[in-house]
Amino acid sequence: MLSQLHIKDFVLIDELEIEFSSGLNILTGETGAGKTIIIDAINAVLGERVTTDYIRSGSERSVISALFEIKGNAVVKEMLANYGLPLSDENLLLQREILASGKHLCRINDKIVTLSTLIEVGKALVDIHGQHEHQSLLNQTTQLNLLDKYGTLQNLQLEVSQIYQQFSGLNQKLSQLSINEQEKARQLDLLKFELEEINQANLKSGEDEELDQEAKLLRNAEKLHLLAQEAYQLLYGMEEQAINTNFYQVVKKLSSIVEIDPSLKESAQIAENLSYQLEILTKELNNYLQGIEFNPAKLEEVEARLDLLHKLKRKYGGTILAIFEYRDKITAQINSIVHNEEEIEEVKNQLAQVTSDLESKVVELSQKRKESAAKLADEIIIQLSDLGMNKARFGVEITFREEPESAIKIDGKAVKINSTGVDVVEFLISPNVGELLKPLSNIASGGEISRVMLAIKTILAQADEIPTLIFDEIDTGIGGKIGQNVGMKLSRTSLTRQVICITHLPQIAAYAQTHLHVEKKIIGDKTHTRVTKLDRASRIKELALLLDGHEVSTTSLKHAEELLGKAKGRQF
Repeated sequence: MLSQLHIKDFVLIDELEIEFSSGLNILTGETGAGKTIIIDAINAVLGERVTTDYIRSGSERSVISALFEIKGNAVVKEMLANYGLPLSDENLLLQREILASGKHLCRINDKIVTLSTLIEVGKALVDIHGQHEHQSLLNQTTQLNLLDKYGTLQNLQLEVSQIYQQFSGLNQKLSQLSINEQEKARQLDLLKFELEEINQANLKSGEDEELDQEAKLLRNAEKLHLLAQEAYQLLYGMEEQAINTNFYQVVKKLSSIVEIDPSLKESAQIAENLSYQLEILTKELNNYLQGIEFNPAKLEEVEARLDLLHKLKRKYGGTILAIFEYRDKITAQINSIVHNEEEIEEVKNQLAQVTSDLESKVVELSQKRKESAAKLADEIIIQLSDLGMNKARFGVEITFREEPESAIKIDGKAVKINSTGVDVVEFLISPNVGELLKPLSNIASGGEISRVMLAIKTILAQADEIPTLIFDEIDTGIGGKIGQNVGMKLSRTSLTRQVICITHLPQIAAYAQTHLHVEKKIIGDKTHTRVTKLDRASRIKELALLLDGHEVSTTSLKHAEELLGKAKGRQF
């Protein structure tokens, strides 16, 4: 539920913090006091479109924060996990910052998120009904889901979805297998050419690295020979300059010293070992010189092979290993094209069975939806009568869309299907006598649509998982008696979820568990909006004002106290 709302520099509100409770929260106050601004702020923090016009005059930014308690709300917690968002304790903080530059910053638990993420999470937390566009029940997909929940058809709908996935998968596989003969021949020729090109190359793993090194040696043969020759001459060249000859003299002299002074015995041994190492080095250097190859023809051959490898890597993969993998892939594709007739037949047989199962299930689901729709419509009509719409008619229309290419047929007609079945569900309403049933989304009156929503919510309270419902100006066009019924229904709905309602009717306000008074004050040259939680005495006075307008009389106070007492007795 929404536990706290903090608004800063939003329209007329400089800074305001509102604490909401579970159950029924009622907001009352004079027209223009700022009740609608509070709803606008909630809409903003839920992701509704906002502009810089919402920033309070003289401020650089506007910030709205909404703190929600989500204990036990598995749906929201799973959503947060899927988005990789942090979850602290049992609270969830949504924030929206509107900057004068036109930029917006959205945060969930202090982590910056996209606007679309904020919207998706917000939809799972709050449903606002009234004069705003944030009305999920006007969406056909939502209406279909609610109908399925009302009729406890979720398991059957899940079966349809699972069979539909098989149906779609088999159709896709068949499409891949059933390419036309000309395309098949063209594709087969291309694949065979590629396979032959790879096989003829007779590739070996790692040979490109070996060839790179060989080419490097061949290109630098002359330089390598010169360097090795110079090194060899230094070691074993002219006798008076050669390192080996001079070092031999060092060894002899050290040996003579040791005969007289043994203290250099270890140094003499080191010199003797170095002498042996120099001989070995000289021999290896000579062998290296003899092995250096001056072979332009060989270099040309190696570079031609490298060019071939680079060409194949550009076409079929960045490495020889990737080329091998591509070769295995096209080999499988060739086999599939050459030997796919039997597989096509097998897939067709599977598809025929799945299509039959799918048709059977969607017909069953559609029939049960129609049965549930008739019952739901009857119940909603009863609810609407209690809400002052006793002439209203309500219907749930279930249709399907034809699609000539579809393999699914209902009553001999090819129909469009998706994971929810073939049905298109539309809630219809006729508020007044003589009017035709029209889609719920076409209703113009805010009061009528709010009452319709309340009727639906009363019936579908257990089906709808959104924890907080907000009704803005639900009392438009209704009187006191009907207001009591609206109040009772709001009170009953608040048993299973939090309800926040703006009203001008004392008959509705009397049912509040938390009554908040919204007022506008002028301080200096600025207008400010303030919200106060009312105690019993203040509530009686507020109800009296709602009854009689701007004046409070003994009669209105008595009437207000009676309303409060009756509402308490009728709650829930």
